[in-house]
Amino acid sequence: MPVYPIPNNPLIIKTALIFQRDTRTLVNVLHWFRAAGWDLSQMLSQCIALKNWVDTYLKPCIPPQTSLVQVQARKYDPAAPLAQDYSVSPVILGTRGTVSEAANVTSTLSWRTGLAGKAYRGRIYVPGLSEADVQQNDQLSSALVALLTTAAVQLVTGVGVPNSSVPVVFHRPLPAPKPLDNTYTPINSYVIENIVDSQRKRLPLRGR
Repeated sequence: MPVYPIPNNPLIIKTALIFQRDTRTLVNVLHWFRAAGWDLSQMLSQCIALKNWVDTYLKPCIPPQTSLVQVQARKYDPAAPLAQDYSVSPVILGTRGTVSEAANVTSTLSWRTGLAGKAYRGRIYVPGLSEADVQQNDQLSSALVALLTTAAVQLVTGVGVPNSSVPVVFHRPLPAPKPLDNTYTPINSYVIENIVDSQRKRLPLRGR
């Protein structure tokens, strides 16, 4: 098994949006660059800003069977690996529709950097879809695409995100030295994947 080096870039934090659906935990990861670096108070304000983003822009996209329960932040600094866990109380329930598709049914917000290749793209999964938003041709409803577009714009443009932070694609270190190790590329656009996708790990007994 390859041994992956520990990520090492003190100007980068990894944030994780932790959602709950019955017994399943759904996690979406985003990375942020800040030229002046990060301390615990800035990491906390970043968690709160992301909670507010979900509450304002993502909550209207997902059904009430899925809820945001925690936001985590981790600093990529082996010498001072700061960690911040922000519990969302009360939890934030989705508000779209009443009947949810199976937990594995999803779509993606794809992040773009203006450079070609998989190394320069990122994505997060929509943590749940309402049955009413999945059409017979496996496309999302136009109404949901519009809501997801608004959510993506708010995230990419930094509206409501403090600390002069920039959303980025982080290039994690690999077992052998690679030119991109521990560097980052700023996200400058997005693509809404309006074709239904599937995450097998979301099915019962298949992990997270």
